[in-house]
Amino acid sequence: MFDTNLPSGRRKLFFFILLVFTIAGFGTKYLLFKFGWVGGQTKTPEAPPSALEAGPADRQNEQEPAALTTEDVEKARQAAEMFIRSYTTRDDQTKNERLQALKPLTTPSFYQILQEEAELSRPTGETHSTSFQSLGKVDCGAVGKSVECLVETILQEMQGDQPAIPVERVYQLTLVEESSDWLVEEVVLRGSID
Repeated sequence: MFDTNLPSGRRKLFFFILLVFTIAGFGTKYLLFKFGWVGGQTKTPEAPPSALEAGPADRQNEQEPAALTTEDVEKARQAAEMFIRSYTTRDDQTKNERLQALKPLTTPSFYQILQEEAELSRPTGETHSTSFQSLGKVDCGAVGKSVECLVETILQEMQGDQPAIPVERVYQLTLVEESSDWLVEEVVLRGSID
């Protein structure tokens, strides 16, 4: 496999290069793990000693969160549909009206993010707007105490004086229950087909 009858200088050069690449490879791997850029084993917080020492009787007294019912998931789905209609209708001229429509449908922390997004957005000089056209498939399911929904939408996107372009987008919404209302806590754009 290897020609070991190489002249002395080539053999030394080969082993030197092999040694340099080995040190560089393991050194890089060590640094990547050290700084947490790969391998990301997250440390789980240790439970306080009182929780570790709790007996079976104490564990039974702890109330486990009730599983979400199908009615809860249905209410969350309806809230997601109402939210997505307002969220996907955007016009540079009516930012404040859009925010006011979204306020009762979102958690306070998410509403603050939407406000900052609207305030920090810069005008592009062209009129850019999207309007909600129709809902596609809406799949919702309980995840712990929250509900996650995948919502397919069809929008009309208008830019400047150009004709409207139909755009299909898929959003993932996370909803939580606050004061018997389902509010949107997070929105993630999962896909867009222009």
